[in-house]
Order: sequence, then C-alpha cells, then structure tokens
Amino acid sequence: MAVEQKSKREFWKTVLTVTIVTEKMPSMHMSLSDFDHLMTEGEGMGMTDGKFIRISPKKAAKLCLKMEGDPGFFGIDADGKDVADGS
Repeated sequence: MAVEQKSKREFWKTVLTVTIVTEKMPSMHMSLSDFDHLMTEGEGMGMTDGKFIRISPKKAAKLCLKMEGDPGFFGIDADGKDVADGS
C-alpha cells in the first residue's frame, strides 16, 4: 500500500530567455539546439538569460501536469506529496 506524505524536497523552476537577432524570421518549430546553433554558428546573434525559482512540491506537480507530464517522474502525486512504498 502506498503512503503519501508531504514532500520535504526542494524543486526548482528554470526560466530561460533567449534573444536572437537575425535578418530572416526563424521558424517557431526550431528546437533549443537549433536556436543555439543559429546564435553561435549560424546567421544570427543572440544571448541568453535565466532565473532559477524555488517552488513548492505542489507547484512542481501542477507544472508537470501543465506540461502534460506525470508528477510521478519526481516521486510525487498531483498534490505534491511524496509517494513512497509503505512496506
């Protein structure tokens, strides 16, 4: 039987901002690797900036669901509680 308990772990949300200047509009279907190549070796210039935000386990679970992922990947349920084997 699984036992749920409030998670004491830390979770982090990373927000990256990528700014690129090009002569032609890039495709919105490009991957982050494609954008990196465009900035470093391609026909554009760019820079990145990021921030790291500590979030609660509950917020982490909600973000997982918003990204169509499973909070179980991190061992938490949809409410951000740890799911552990009760044995």
